[in-house]
Amino acid sequence: MNGEMIETLKEEAQGRLGERLAFSPLNGGSSNLSFQGKGEDGKKYVVKFQRHVPGLEVQRRLREYLDRRDQDHPRLILAFPSRRMPEAYLTVSEWMEGSPLLLEGESMTLSELRKRAQQAAGTVKRLHRVSLSDLPDKSIWEQDSGQDAARALLASTKEDFPYREQFFRAVQEGMDHISSPRGIVHLDLRPDNMVFSDDACRLMDMETLSVDHIWADFSYAVEINFPKERVFWLLFLDSYFDGGIPLEFWKETREHVLIKFLSLLRLDRKTGNPGRQYALAEKIYRDYDGFQSYEPLWMKETMAALGSQG
Repeated sequence: MNGEMIETLKEEAQGRLGERLAFSPLNGGSSNLSFQGKGEDGKKYVVKFQRHVPGLEVQRRLREYLDRRDQDHPRLILAFPSRRMPEAYLTVSEWMEGSPLLLEGESMTLSELRKRAQQAAGTVKRLHRVSLSDLPDKSIWEQDSGQDAARALLASTKEDFPYREQFFRAVQEGMDHISSPRGIVHLDLRPDNMVFSDDACRLMDMETLSVDHIWADFSYAVEINFPKERVFWLLFLDSYFDGGIPLEFWKETREHVLIKFLSLLRLDRKTGNPGRQYALAEKIYRDYDGFQSYEPLWMKETMAALGSQG
């Protein structure tokens, strides 16, 4: 979006909200621009301008559904397609005070990191346990199963990339391992989307909400790179499962990691940069020992390092 388009969207957001805002840029992703909007009375909001893509209305309804259940996330105030720019979608959410984990992670002790991991695991478990029995407009939530998504990606993936045939065989095998219950999932579950304050963890960046097998929420493991982050996730999973991560989890999660990789590959094809995922393909192949293992190498190494610390 160019500067003129952004100013147009700012004016529209202010008009819908009914007050003037002072905008300060926040970090944005590849498909959105994020701002802090501060009203004349000092009240703060998160204002996002996104590409208007299929699924945004479903995400809005899921957020409203969670809002009525007092979940740990910023409340949605407004969500609407732009009247002036059909390709844009605007959301206004409450502002959350606190610090994303990565801003403070490097200086944290193992004990402090364990506490944060336990808080985050509790928040995610509450999200996954939200009942789907009284979701409105149930036809909206009738989505393909993980197996259907995997088959569709295999059929549509035409790009060449390292270990392509091995990836395809692993995805085919992994379809039988998708067994976790379906629930509401965040699908961008990473430490910098977790905000901590007053001994509580709240999730932010809720624009990727969906209904899926709940262990799909852990496909972020495909992007884990830093030692402190690996320790956090291992402690997180230990708390999420109350000690003892089952092998069934690793079997299913590997499948979600591979599905996510193929999705990223397809996205990069649309943006004209399919080669960006080649290094990631190499990393995944190594991490799962050429798909001879379900448990990733980063987990084994991290578990050994923690064991050596007692």
